[in-house]
Amino acid sequence: MPLPIVVALLMLVLLARLWQAGGTRPSWPILLFIGLSATLLVLVGLRWGTDLVIARQARPIVAAALPPLAWIAFSGTKRLWPHMLPPLIAAGLIASWRYWQPPIDPLLAILSFGYGGALLRLASKGPDALPDVRLGDAVTAHRATLVVAGSMILSGLVDLLITVDFELSGGARVPAIIGSINGFSLIFYAYAIATIGRSRPDPLPEVEVPRDADAGDAEIVATVDRLMQEKALYRDPDLTLQRLARRSLIPARQISAAVNLVCGENVSQHINGYRIAEAKRLLTETEKPVTEVMFDCGFQTKSNFNREFRRITGTSPSVYRELNGQTPGPETP
Repeated sequence: MPLPIVVALLMLVLLARLWQAGGTRPSWPILLFIGLSATLLVLVGLRWGTDLVIARQARPIVAAALPPLAWIAFSGTKRLWPHMLPPLIAAGLIASWRYWQPPIDPLLAILSFGYGGALLRLASKGPDALPDVRLGDAVTAHRATLVVAGSMILSGLVDLLITVDFELSGGARVPAIIGSINGFSLIFYAYAIATIGRSRPDPLPEVEVPRDADAGDAEIVATVDRLMQEKALYRDPDLTLQRLARRSLIPARQISAAVNLVCGENVSQHINGYRIAEAKRLLTETEKPVTEVMFDCGFQTKSNFNREFRRITGTSPSVYRELNGQTPGPETP
């Protein structure tokens, strides 16, 4: 069985797990992206294994749809129509192939470089650039953004290699290039996008938060801190920057800028500071299992809880409890 087909089967397993998983189901761009990634790999396997005409014609169209879908999945943009143009243009070029043989692979490379660069620019703003991601998952989601941006740029380089190989050897090395590089990069690509899907809670009805031009940075941070202290919002595992903006009646960008300037950290680190402070109290004052403490503080995964706990305290929750003389209760499964 060709390697691209094997990787496509792994992607279909990932798609099935996401579809059947309990809790929040990823949005349609994420599910469609993974499904089209598997389709692309099947087309690649058929293209270089059987040279089917339909596989040769459909591959560039599907490949042109993936970078826009990745951008929609990460940025959360509501303007969809501009990002529908690349696959439509690719389809038009394929339809006109008999007349002038347009340079499709270089165009796919430009598409990958453009959207990959846009994702890198988004990631350069830090974890706060994804305001609809759970604050507890912000670091993981930020890393996923970097992975997808890098994979997209790698895909663009592959398209350029394909063009060069066709010029030098008539495409003799193309199957090896696509099978060895594109196949594995696509599965990392899809897994990172699936990570974003799991990091987003169900969306709330959209409400426009008015911009408060008179609010100073210190006042904004004081408002956020008051919500944490009086309402204990940090205990909400689905808390996002957008939800915090709704509760504080301050736009998300203003909150992010104020917290960065006043506290020298991003919003997820600031909120996780409250969560870890609560975790330290529960570890030293109660006998709750570490897993229960994790959930009580607003975290959903042990990896994120342990990472943030170690970042702030320099040690693990279990060691912190031992050093402070508290006997843990039985661990929950």
